[in-house]
Amino acid sequence: MIDSQGKVSFWNPAAERLLGYSKDEASGQDLHSLIAPERYLDAYTKGFKKFHNTGQGDAIGKTIELSARIKDGREIPISLSLSSLHTADGWHAVGIIRDNSELRRLEKAKDDLERISRHNLKSPLTGIINIPELLMEDENLTVQQKNMLNLVIVSGRKMLLQINSSLDLYKIENGTYEFLPQDCDLLEIIKGVSELLGKGMGFNPNKVHIHENYTLNNTTGLSIYSDAGLLEIILINLIKNAVESSGHDDPIDISISYDCVKCNISISNSRPVPTEIRDKFFEKYATAGKPGGTGLGTYSAAIMTKAIGGTISMTTSDEIGTKVTVCIPKVPWS
Repeated sequence: MIDSQGKVSFWNPAAERLLGYSKDEASGQDLHSLIAPERYLDAYTKGFKKFHNTGQGDAIGKTIELSARIKDGREIPISLSLSSLHTADGWHAVGIIRDNSELRRLEKAKDDLERISRHNLKSPLTGIINIPELLMEDENLTVQQKNMLNLVIVSGRKMLLQINSSLDLYKIENGTYEFLPQDCDLLEIIKGVSELLGKGMGFNPNKVHIHENYTLNNTTGLSIYSDAGLLEIILINLIKNAVESSGHDDPIDISISYDCVKCNISISNSRPVPTEIRDKFFEKYATAGKPGGTGLGTYSAAIMTKAIGGTISMTTSDEIGTKVTVCIPKVPWS
């Protein structure tokens, strides 16, 4: 507990064990100077001024996760629950601190296990995809047999994309993704994604209308220098989201504009984004109105777009529906 000046007024045995300071060492000390990492001090100083005057603050009445500096100088992850208490001499704050070190260790172990498992699935999955492709070359196959083999191929490719998407998302979130751009044909990627989703999701590929607002060079196609794998995942997430959010017979319009510097891809559908998630459309786990929705599709598209040097935006209204626009530089440094 701290008083109206930010000094420690109560320090129980659990605080002694967790933070390393005895009650005598902590009492009367400025709490922020005692246990806050230096990078937090400016924000704490500004926030405490507001609390001192009003008893209110961004963290009051909430549980937040951050780091604390213990007596030996190490930082530990904690969760902090704060409440305010008014007495004759002003506003006091009561804090409950929990050590999250073991939780973080378990979360990292879980993430590592999932990442390794996904990576190990890729090799056998390649065989599952390639063998049916070889069998498709047999001229004696019936139409039904070819359809069944094609279903295996499409399902395998979808699973491979999901694995790659999870691995890339993990790398981007943890700061280990390495952007290695290559020449790729954006128009072919868009058409391939539309076809793959049509077969994998069971909707008519003709539902997706592609509008090319540029003069196409027939020898080079729509060439950009980027990460084709991430572009494919970005477009799959956005087109799939548009299809799932639209009516059964409503078209999905993909508009492509292109100049010497950048390429804009706009994906539109006739339905508006639910009001409750409009302000957090690209945030993790933001979802509403879609059975089985995870809220990861648009989030993944947003951080992957940023990872390849692009930008993403969304406009929506009840009158015109929803448009998501991705702007990709023709080359990473443009």
